Amino acid sequence: MSRLSNALDSGRSIGTVSPEREGMSGAEKASAHARIKAAMSRESQKGMISFSGPHSGRYKYDADSKPSAEGSYVLKPGNHPKAQSNFHRILTHLGQNFGQQSVLKIKKHGEGTPAGALHYTDGSKKVAPQGHIHYNEPLKRGSGDTNLKGKTSSFTVNETKKE
Repeated sequence: MSRLSNALDSGRSIGTVSPEREGMSGAEKASAHARIKAAMSRESQKGMISFSGPHSGRYKYDADSKPSAEGSYVLKPGNHPKAQSNFHRILTHLGQNFGQQSVLKIKKHGEGTPAGALHYTDGSKKVAPQGHIHYNEPLKRGSGDTNLKGKTSSFTVNETKKE
């Protein structure tokens, strides 16, 4: 969590992307993870991103159901001079190639509070603001979180302001 907070505090963005879709078999998920790791490694070798994962991503569709789980990756811009300005393009391109409707990008916004938005991958360049980043919050209906691998900490983005 401290690496994420440090990246946001320094003005850098972070993002999450997943290669999984609902209804995929175990073999399809494994293949998708291998392909996305290869794609992210190519971008990482160019200095455009750094990434970690897979982490446990969850999304709760309704109040009574168990959250659906999928492996997701956390990305940060790399050290290349154009990494920060092209970060959203890399995120949406990865999401589009792996059949995701949208990807989450979190950036420092306003009064020092990091804010997140869904960037749609359908080519519309549509961005849906989601609110501010929160740590270790319980899931509510229509929300999701990412639990970092090997940690008990998670982060989510929702409309309530950070206190």
